[in-house]
Amino acid sequence: MSLGFTYEFLVNAKTAYNKLTSRIAQLMADKKPDEVVELADFEKHKGSFKAALDDDINTSNAITVLYDVLKADTNNETKLALIEDFDKVLSLGLMEAAKKLNSGEGEEDIPEEVKALVEERKAARKAKDFAKADELRDKIGELGYIVEETRQGTKIKKK
Repeated sequence: MSLGFTYEFLVNAKTAYNKLTSRIAQLMADKKPDEVVELADFEKHKGSFKAALDDDINTSNAITVLYDVLKADTNNETKLALIEDFDKVLSLGLMEAAKKLNSGEGEEDIPEEVKALVEERKAARKAKDFAKADELRDKIGELGYIVEETRQGTKIKKK
């Protein structure tokens, strides 16, 4: 078996990583203060993760277990504890990246032109002028940025 590298694979990996960290950031934001780790769920998923790694360090299956945790029917505290535990092995910096997303860190690097277009887009959405909002989103995209609407508000990210 040979491994191939293409820039398309690299872009796809980056996109997947960004989606993953965004989902984790959402879990952090939605976590209720009274949630505690559900040990039975924690142990079940941790066992699946360990089994994947015991199979010739099958990181592909280990990451599948990570995605299974995101979809699991358990509370956010348990999911976050599992992700943090898995990332000790995967070393992807998932929790740190998610915390940065939630803090808005990195937005200071966004050009003023992009920020102005985002504000104009917000106004268009508020006025229910969705055609104009879509046009502005496309313009922002041409400048190399993505606009996402989240529960915490509008987020701007570099592509």
